[in-house]
Amino acid sequence: MSYAVISIITTFYFFIRYTEADKKGLVFLLLFNNYLVFICQSIVGFPSLKEVYRIQRLNLSVWHPNINLQLFADGLHFGELTNLLMFVPIGFLIAILWHYSFSKFGQMLLVFLISLVIEIGQLFTLYRVTDITDLVINTLGGCLGILLFSYYQRKKAVTSPLPKSHVLEPFIFSFLAFTVSFFFS
Repeated sequence: MSYAVISIITTFYFFIRYTEADKKGLVFLLLFNNYLVFICQSIVGFPSLKEVYRIQRLNLSVWHPNINLQLFADGLHFGELTNLLMFVPIGFLIAILWHYSFSKFGQMLLVFLISLVIEIGQLFTLYRVTDITDLVINTLGGCLGILLFSYYQRKKAVTSPLPKSHVLEPFIFSFLAFTVSFFFS
């Protein structure tokens, strides 16, 4: 249901904001939002309203500050590789959608902020750790996606499917994906 909700809201926003000529952008916006919802609900353990109710029924606290601030405390494992690969599409889609609106540094900052929200969200879940290593690895994965887009753009002379958009747009779409993940999970 959450994928339908995010798709409807994204499509509605798109048709209000953009012209018919920008239709290709809708596909990438839907990919970005649905992928972000997918990783929040299925992979990273982002909190949901259903989980909050379950925790409260068990008379437990919603706040679970299990924080690891030691970088690479357990060394490098397969989990870090999967985190890296999981964030490559996020960086790639950010670069496709908003390379006219943000510098490469700005795009990398967007990836970092998305990862930070996910890590902060894990403070409100049982059995999850907010981990500095995950934050770094996720950001590196997104940066790799941005670099892959840059390489692809040089080879194919790709242009953005969206015109220079409002600077708040990626934040709006990310917030929307996190909100839908929380309420419709």
